[in-house]
Amino acid sequence: MSDSTVDTEERRSPWTKRGYIASAVVVALIAVLAVVLLLTRPSKEDTAAPPPATTSTPSDSTTPTADDADASVCGLPAGAQDVPTSPPPGTAWELVGGVATPTAPEIHGPGNVNAGLRSCFAESPVGALYAAVNFVASASDPELRAQAVSELTAPGEGRDRAVAQVQGPQPSSGNRIQLVGFTFLNYSQDATTIDLAFRSGNGGLAHLPLSLQWVEGDWKVDLPASGEVFPGIGPIPDLTGYVPWGGA
Repeated sequence: MSDSTVDTEERRSPWTKRGYIASAVVVALIAVLAVVLLLTRPSKEDTAAPPPATTSTPSDSTTPTADDADASVCGLPAGAQDVPTSPPPGTAWELVGGVATPTAPEIHGPGNVNAGLRSCFAESPVGALYAAVNFVASASDPELRAQAVSELTAPGEGRDRAVAQVQGPQPSSGNRIQLVGFTFLNYSQDATTIDLAFRSGNGGLAHLPLSLQWVEGDWKVDLPASGEVFPGIGPIPDLTGYVPWGGA
């Protein structure tokens, strides 16, 4: 193999240089998510370890009374504030860009669907969970990607940079991933971080943590200032620490 061939392969495989391809699932997951053209930065530590258990849980499960400025944009009730430790009941599943995505429109969301883009999720842990999965599915769909990055993320430098990078025709991928689990890393009524676990078609596992904020009456993904849409991707050996959940 010539030096020029090696150089070409390295340019085509930035994840190889970053040490993330520890299992076949990462290849498949990256093939789906990296077409957003916003790859994560290298990490100095091994990302293969499963996430810690939930570190923050509200002290009660009462339904809060939201201020008008924070009320759901589609009128969904806030619902219970308990962080789920088992699969949320009453969930139906719909395919969005090939990814099975949870739906319970009158309880958790989506309360709005506009040209295929789903939005408006309840101000609750389950609502945030639905919103996180919905974002991954929508941003992985080339037909919804630009709109998802623009409308389903929180205002700020990160969104501005991300929007600039997903303009124009978007490439697609033949690979498919499906949600298989989740865990809450933290939760408050206006912010949360949820770690989602996915399985690729070849059976491998990977995880993707997402931070969300309650902004203007809906859950929005909080992008880092770099504009990376899917930061923190990494392989996991199994679903230890995750609540098994998925629709496929």
